[in-house]
Amino acid sequence: MENKRPLLSICIPTYNRSRYLKSNLLAIFNQVKGKDDIEIIISNNCSTDETESVAKPYLNIPFVKYYKQVENIGGIKNILKLAKEYANGEFCWIIGDDDFIVKGAIERVITIIKKYPNIDYIYAKISHLSMQEYNTSGVLQLPSYVEASNNLKTNFEIHEIAKFEELISPQYSIIFLGELMGSIFRRKIWLQYNLQPQGEYLTTLETTYPHCVILANTFFGKKAIYTKMPLVLALDGAREWWYKVGYILIVHVKSLLDLYKEKGLDKHILKKCYQTYIEITFSYAVKYLMNKNSPQRNQISLSQYFLFLLMHPILFCKVFMAIILRYIKTSICSSLKSNVI
Repeated sequence: MENKRPLLSICIPTYNRSRYLKSNLLAIFNQVKGKDDIEIIISNNCSTDETESVAKPYLNIPFVKYYKQVENIGGIKNILKLAKEYANGEFCWIIGDDDFIVKGAIERVITIIKKYPNIDYIYAKISHLSMQEYNTSGVLQLPSYVEASNNLKTNFEIHEIAKFEELISPQYSIIFLGELMGSIFRRKIWLQYNLQPQGEYLTTLETTYPHCVILANTFFGKKAIYTKMPLVLALDGAREWWYKVGYILIVHVKSLLDLYKEKGLDKHILKKCYQTYIEITFSYAVKYLMNKNSPQRNQISLSQYFLFLLMHPILFCKVFMAIILRYIKTSICSSLKSNVI
């Protein structure tokens, strides 16, 4: 391993989530025995919990690198350090400490990289888990839903993408590649853009979706692959910023779409993105409108948001009618259920 550049760097930024990191590492290391073309990199952002003891059993493995920051440098800088300074692989896969790689996924990613040498980016489909599902599995053992995932060796499909930017379509990613754990990228291309994020965490596009800013500035026009089966399980609700999700979607996802538009995203794909944007943000916007005391209310310009809706009346009408029909259907089902009981 010392004389051979790894094909894939699996990078794990972590901070005070030893409970989830335990399951994260179990999911990874159950897949990498006997492999000599990967490296595992853990960057501990000066955690004050049991993170170091959780990582300790793996630190004598030759292909494992472990770094501990002497002070908390912030989550974004910790992520960027992994790809820029610590990783050495041809491709990088940055996985959150509360995300889990499903059984067989690492082998499939390596196979794709070897089989398709002209591919610069892989987008791994993501499945989501609730905190309730995770808690019932027990944290000392590998969660059953990770181990029992689809057998990727016998049932695995991919879709070749002519241009990276086609993956921004909501048919692939509901938040337009905003899920960092889904991106597997050629490192030398990523490094062509030196992002220097300014501001506090989640206050700007660069401090919310830094990887998307880099991808938008480096990967447009590159060849890509989409995996049709989930390779990653994301744990919903574990993130400290979860209560800000409405603000993030309304403000920063719109800024992300503006960036993609600036970089030349196809207008037909952009139209689909706008419709999905309205679908995922409208209910939050209404809640903020009705509750002026919401903590993030002053950070959102609802006038700009509703002006955006007025500028796209057809898309808004489609979304609004879908909401009405869904409400009617739910009401009818509830009524029928009550009558049966």
